[in-house]
Amino acid sequence: MRRRKHVWILGCPAVGKLTTARSLSKLLDYPVFDNAKVVDLVSLIHPYGTTEFRVYRDFLRYSFYGEVLKNSSVIGLISTNVLRHPDNWTYFESVEKIFQDSGWETKYILITASNEELLNRATSESRKSKRTIDTREQLLVWLKNNPLCNSIKEHVCHVIDTTELDAGNTAIKIKSLLSLDNDY
Repeated sequence: MRRRKHVWILGCPAVGKLTTARSLSKLLDYPVFDNAKVVDLVSLIHPYGTTEFRVYRDFLRYSFYGEVLKNSSVIGLISTNVLRHPDNWTYFESVEKIFQDSGWETKYILITASNEELLNRATSESRKSKRTIDTREQLLVWLKNNPLCNSIKEHVCHVIDTTELDAGNTAIKIKSLLSLDNDY
């Protein structure tokens, strides 16, 4: 029997993580967990970055993953997350362990794009609903303050440059690269 798959799409803001995840979801019939939605939700009641914010954010994230693992009808999951700094890998690995202990396999995809393309995407229609970065100036500040946003170091992570790819073709490439299907 095949192991269920958890596909984690990582990257900086405006690179197309959620758009790609939605396209991949259509191909595979896997649900999408957008970590940015949790951040947006928690920031409504706790100031971003505070201890209270981090505790409640992590509670919601781990609760969601726990529910996924209890649901035998979920054959795969796609998560999206900003890769802000190398410390993010501690969180990713803790979630990977939870999934691994339940018989799942986690695969990481880092999507990148040229800075020029990122700046164009920062003002795209799909970014208008974002609570954080939706202007070129905001993205430039973020990239300056987070120079290691594409740091994968020793982690096994497939990297896809999406500068010349739309989300649909990126999803097809991910599906092929990871040999994914919607059979369990």
